[in-house]
Amino acid sequence: MLFRSRTVGPDTYVVLTSDNGFHLGQNGLGRGKGTPYDTDVRVPLLVTGPGVVPGKRREVTSNIDLAPTFEELAGLAPVPYRSGLSLVPTLAQPKLVRQSYAFLEHTQQTLTGDDPDAAFTGAELDRIPSFTAVRGRGALLARFDLDPRRGHTSWGYEFYDYRRDPFERRNTFAKPRSKAQVDALMARLTAFDACRERGDQPVSDACRTLRQ
Repeated sequence: MLFRSRTVGPDTYVVLTSDNGFHLGQNGLGRGKGTPYDTDVRVPLLVTGPGVVPGKRREVTSNIDLAPTFEELAGLAPVPYRSGLSLVPTLAQPKLVRQSYAFLEHTQQTLTGDDPDAAFTGAELDRIPSFTAVRGRGALLARFDLDPRRGHTSWGYEFYDYRRDPFERRNTFAKPRSKAQVDALMARLTAFDACRERGDQPVSDACRTLRQ
C-alpha cells in the first residue's frame, strides 16, 4: 500500500495526544485503564505550529483543557461552562505555569453498566472502585469508595509522593511525614466536592482556582 505524504499550511497547528494511558500489571492490575495511577493518567501532548516555542512545559494539564485551547486557536472565546483552561499562552511561553493540579473522577463499572471499555477489559474494569482524586506535580491523593452498593460509601485513601515513590508502590497516606501534603491536597479535594455546576452553567471562579 502506498501513502502520499502531505504538507500542511503555515497557519496549521498539529496536536498529538491520546486517550487514557494503560496498565499491564502495575499496581496489581492485569490490563486496562481507568485508575488514578500514573500509568493511566499520564499521556503525551505534543503541539507544533505557528508561534509554538519548542521545549517542555511544567503546567499540569488535562484533557478538559483541549476544547478551550482549540476554541482560542480558532479565534473563538471559550464558552463559560468549560472547566478547562486554554493552553495557548503556554505555547509561546514555555515557563508559564498557571495550573499545578488536575482532578480525576471515575464511577465503578458495576454502578453504570454499558462502559465502552468493558468489552475489552472485561471484569478487570469492575475491580476499579469509584474514586475522586487530585494530582499535583509531585503527589497524588485518591479517595476511593470501597462500598460498591449504590447510595453507600466507605472511604479509603491512597497517597503517593512521587519524589520518594515514583512507581506508587507504597501508600503513605497515614505516615506522619505525609501529613502536610495530604492536608493540602485533602483541602482541594473537599473544595472540589462543592463544585456543583451542571450543563451550561458557568464554572465559578472558586472552582477554577482549585487547579492553580
